[in-house]
Amino acid sequence: MIHRTPAGVANRRAFSLFGNGRRASGSALSAKGRPAPRSILVIQTKYIGDMVLTSVLVRNLRLAYPDAKIAMLCTPNLRDFVISQNIADEAIAFDRRDKGKSLFQRLAEYLSVVLDLRQRFDLTIDLSDSKTSRIVHRSVGAPMRVGFDPTDRPMKFWESQPANVFAAHYGQGGSHYVYRHLSPMQALGLDAADVTPRLAPTPDAQWESTTILAGRGLSRNAYSRCMQARAIMEAMGHSSMTVTDDYVREANKKRIAVDIARAIN
Repeated sequence: MIHRTPAGVANRRAFSLFGNGRRASGSALSAKGRPAPRSILVIQTKYIGDMVLTSVLVRNLRLAYPDAKIAMLCTPNLRDFVISQNIADEAIAFDRRDKGKSLFQRLAEYLSVVLDLRQRFDLTIDLSDSKTSRIVHRSVGAPMRVGFDPTDRPMKFWESQPANVFAAHYGQGGSHYVYRHLSPMQALGLDAADVTPRLAPTPDAQWESTTILAGRGLSRNAYSRCMQARAIMEAMGHSSMTVTDDYVREANKKRIAVDIARAIN
């Protein structure tokens, strides 16, 4: 079952999960000379750090295509984070984990995702770069599909790369993963105007941090830094941390934010 924010319209058409060959058939495409996409899907089903880096790509896509609606395929525990941080206009939850699921359950999840997303998008970008994401990428059926070449891990003989726009393993700028996440911009012939990852606390987090500072007698010059720490703690609260008690988790988050603020005050 998939969950998304906000609701969209399913397009239930026939599709194929697998293709032939290492790459999709046809020559590589370029964004130049083509209409600007009106709908973009970014596939990022990894972890909180990857999502923060993905926000840089989406910010630059917004600058390049201001009229486009951008959706994100992400893990269920990051769906609310994607929306609260305004990383994408729509967050579609997809659990990529196989543990504890039968083959029938797994196939049912793939079908649900693909039937919902099929032919809704003009452009899809696969940042997860996994065999699971490539199956979804192919099945969504966008006219322009950006994927990495070479892939992060060598593909098996039976796998194929469905992309028709190929992004370098790392883009211009260096070997930091932020440039890997920006590489699709270069592949599309677009400039990256902003390469800095950012998190912003929600209004609730701002109020909570202000209360913590006031209660500990910290000066206001620690405010912005505590805000940054609180945003990180808030993001971690949506991550895949294993905790046994929600109250302890929240208490620890507040304590860490205070300790960081004290250290930099």
